[in-house]
Amino acid sequence: MQCSSRSLGRVPTAAGTHMKRFKTVLTRVQTPLRPISPGTSTDSADNISLPAGEGRQRGRSDGGPDYTAPSRNLALELVRVTEAAALASAKWFGKGDKEAADKAAVDVMRRVLADIKMDGVVVIGEGEKDQAPMLYCGEAIGDGSPPMVDIAVDPLDGTTLTAQGRSGALSVIALAERGAMFNPGPAFYMEKLAVGPGVDPRRVSLKYSVAHNLEAIANCLGKPVGDVTVLVLDRPRHADLIRQIREAGARIRMISDGDVGGAIETAKPGAPVDVLMGVGGTPEGVIAAAALKCMGGHIEGEGRGACTGRCESASWGRQHWLVAGS
Repeated sequence: MQCSSRSLGRVPTAAGTHMKRFKTVLTRVQTPLRPISPGTSTDSADNISLPAGEGRQRGRSDGGPDYTAPSRNLALELVRVTEAAALASAKWFGKGDKEAADKAAVDVMRRVLADIKMDGVVVIGEGEKDQAPMLYCGEAIGDGSPPMVDIAVDPLDGTTLTAQGRSGALSVIALAERGAMFNPGPAFYMEKLAVGPGVDPRRVSLKYSVAHNLEAIANCLGKPVGDVTVLVLDRPRHADLIRQIREAGARIRMISDGDVGGAIETAKPGAPVDVLMGVGGTPEGVIAAAALKCMGGHIEGEGRGACTGRCESASWGRQHWLVAGS
């Protein structure tokens, strides 16, 4: 599984000004897209299985690498995709038009993806075919050559942040081998619990109370509950969750938008937050799951929204549950 993202930062204040506009918030992390059979090797900078010796020492009598025929790196090609989308949306940074910012990111991401050497199908995109002209669910992406992959995209997660000139927006894409990506179907919203690699996933669950989860997280991280920081989307629906967190004695960090970036924050070394809790978008939850799986974190989700109660149509690992982690 691979995940690539770019973070929207500042924009130049004048022509010729060389201010840093973007930063990478998720470094490239990957595992092979398919099992490696005996007698093959995987290039250290690639994710595609190659016959032993091919792409490394081809054409070199001294056994050194042959840079005249470098092997492909799909992950770096994906970084180029998210970078292009972030740059396109940056033109609308602080201009109050979130639709225009999103459209700019979608248009550029689709154009760059068309040239990527892969046979991809959009599982999570900009909507159904009749609602989105590009990057719609079921759309074929890439030039049609191997590998065969499922794709989840969010060209601009944080359209409001971008329109208002605030930091935290991301351009994200996640890939997995064909058939492995969770399709949320009609479940538009998902209750989420995301933690970093320092927390034992067996000790936390949406089945447990908020107080129980916070106590377990505190024990895993070796600090009191009072020092645990919970990231929560600032929404009226979270009033009861906020009450329970404060009754348990933990800290709360509220964010207005962007729970993909919020989930990623929990898995960063020296992260300022320890856990993400609350209800957010299901597509964003699946993309966050891909990132956390790469980073060694853990996320658990339960479908909400279009389905009543637990969503019977959402199934990944367990019925109506999304579970991903190390």
